[in-house]
Amino acid sequence: MLSDIRVRVIEEFKEQLQSKPGAKAEKGSRKVLSDRSVAKLITLLGTVFRFAQRQELMDGNPAAAVRKPRAAKHEPYVLDASEIARLREALDIPWQRLLVELTLTTGLRSGEIRGLSWDNLDLEGSRLFVRQAVSRRGELGDTKTVNSLRTVPVPAYLVPHLRRWKLECPVTSMGYMFPSEPNERGERGAIDATSCCVTSCVERCARLGCLSFASMTYAIWRQVLWSRQV
Repeated sequence: MLSDIRVRVIEEFKEQLQSKPGAKAEKGSRKVLSDRSVAKLITLLGTVFRFAQRQELMDGNPAAAVRKPRAAKHEPYVLDASEIARLREALDIPWQRLLVELTLTTGLRSGEIRGLSWDNLDLEGSRLFVRQAVSRRGELGDTKTVNSLRTVPVPAYLVPHLRRWKLECPVTSMGYMFPSEPNERGERGAIDATSCCVTSCVERCARLGCLSFASMTYAIWRQVLWSRQV
């Protein structure tokens, strides 16, 4: 019964979330939920209990007395001009460099980069239409928020490279701009984390929640330079 739920039950639930991996993580990273995710779940519980109060199904809101964990704030690392130059110099495979240049100049999220299709590109108008995203599990879906639906200008110097890549790009059923390697059936989806050092780094940023322009490009820069030193 809802009326039997006490603060202690919610506290135990919070401790479990912070100490054991979730259902999806059990088969993958084995990581527990982040503090931010745990706080959101407790907030959601509080919303449910408040509704139950309005319906006179319970007297109080046990979630209100539970202290939500606070996510640590990370100061993003901002690349300077010399670091960006080193990043560009390290990339000698044209399509990989194009992928990183788009990331550097547009600030798209990693899922938005993976989800780009040729239908989203207006070469004549030098712009991208962000309309979809591909998760790190390769699932095509909507962008993170409604406000993420937007039009992004493409620097003029990238347009000739995009034209060339469009002619050379492997064809996929979804028309992805950066397709993955073919699977056992010869089918290609959106680019995945194992395709190259650059995209694997973008995937890692996505898992860590470091989706800001500065954090993601810095991580790409470090991964590319380290891989060249090995």
